[in-house]
Amino acid sequence: MEVTKENLPENDAKADISSQEDEPCLVCNMTEVDDILYGPFMSQDGIRCHYFCLLFFFGLAQTGCEVKDMAGFVVSDIEDAVRDLKTKKFKCFYCGKPDPAAVCCKKVCRKRYHLPCAMKNHCLTRFFGSFDTFCHFHAREKIKHKEKPANDQICEICFEDLGPYDPVGCFQPPCCVDLVKKKENGKSYWMHYRCVMTGTRTLGYYFNCFAYSCAKKTSETKQGYLNCGIFLPKRDALYEDGVHYHNLDRPVTGEAYLHTTYDKDATLLQRTFVSNDEEAIECNYGERCIGRKLGKIDVIACHMENCENFVHVKCNRYFCDYKSNEEARSNNFFCKDCLTNSCLGLI
Repeated sequence: MEVTKENLPENDAKADISSQEDEPCLVCNMTEVDDILYGPFMSQDGIRCHYFCLLFFFGLAQTGCEVKDMAGFVVSDIEDAVRDLKTKKFKCFYCGKPDPAAVCCKKVCRKRYHLPCAMKNHCLTRFFGSFDTFCHFHAREKIKHKEKPANDQICEICFEDLGPYDPVGCFQPPCCVDLVKKKENGKSYWMHYRCVMTGTRTLGYYFNCFAYSCAKKTSETKQGYLNCGIFLPKRDALYEDGVHYHNLDRPVTGEAYLHTTYDKDATLLQRTFVSNDEEAIECNYGERCIGRKLGKIDVIACHMENCENFVHVKCNRYFCDYKSNEEARSNNFFCKDCLTNSCLGLI
């Protein structure tokens, strides 16, 4: 069965951004659109929000399904949190307008601000863990560069003037400062924060350090970028969409059947598609499927109800950068069709 917007349950429908383009974000009450700094606008059940406004809404938890709800946020939870925020009469530290949802996590500070105001004023937003934010003043305590850029420093991504130094707005890859200096005869690599955010959003799983002399893709490299407020989306690269996806979603046919095993407590252990001739078949990654080439038949079915698309455990581990097959199995897999018809398809 092909999963489309029309045959998804009502609560699972994709965010319809076209019908509410003039509606402000329910959280920050702003209509500004900036997918790079504020995250994409998402809408469901009559409300519309910036994705990053939801991530950094102090006290709001992701209690729903990433695909069925607004990227894990339940609409009723968002409405309750906004209603509660309005009763507290807080003012944004930067613009002075009411109902700021983000809070500086420095205990002695507790400044409050809207997420767009935080981005405009070089606050630090950490896209991992408890999604902490720090105001522009305390961000300087969290990001300490060994040196400052030269007055004529250019951005190594856009090759334009770096501009006035700011610990957040001026990004230096923390994983390879000394390595770059050694390989580049003392040269330092600096980049605009926005340029780095644009690059990581494009690369998705294919992210690696943007310093040419480094290009590492280790967990330490990723954590270094995250500590500096960089968003690393967990999805395929944007340039893959529409190029390699023409044969991406492959449903189960009469040539294969679904074999499911359970443990003694009737807990699902794994779902394996086995072809009648015991040969591995191509999975959700189409032309890039490596499971078929390796003869793998251990796969994970799409977690969306009534969807028959699947992916090899090996492919899921490789493309999603999981450390083990067990980790690949333990994370719910959603195929491209289901992701496209959800809020996650906007990220």
